[in-house]
Amino acid sequence: MESVTTAKPSKPTRRIKVTDVLILLVFAIVIIVLVKTLTNKLSLQHEVSSAKITTSRVVNDMQKQNATDIYNLGNKTFQTSHSTAQLQNLTVAAKSYVQGTPTDVRRTVTNDKYGQKVAVIYKFNNKKPFYVGVTVNKLKGADKWSLIGLSGNANEAELIN
Repeated sequence: MESVTTAKPSKPTRRIKVTDVLILLVFAIVIIVLVKTLTNKLSLQHEVSSAKITTSRVVNDMQKQNATDIYNLGNKTFQTSHSTAQLQNLTVAAKSYVQGTPTDVRRTVTNDKYGQKVAVIYKFNNKKPFYVGVTVNKLKGADKWSLIGLSGNANEAELIN
């Protein structure tokens, strides 16, 4: 009698290749970079939205000729350079130009080691188009946006820094 023994077939072992590790590592790095970029963009979008609240308030105050509120929205430098009386004269002079609902035609966002600055140019479509530029900033660690610049012109290019 002959006896035959059969061994269990062994499972093939898979060795991890160096190229597989490199591909996995590159894939992980790309995912990390994409997540970080998306997080920064969402954060920036939130910041611009909160800055836009302040810029819209300035435009609304111009339409209502509320120079005191415009003055109070300004930072110390703005308040030193502009009095409430000057701002009142500005709002009276601009009254016929800033009627109706403005359109946001340009936004510029700047980030640096001191904080953030957002400049918004609004267009009023009255008899002739008129543009109002409002610039606000938020210093690092600050919790509110402050008005640092306000200008108007019939030519949008004149408002672009």
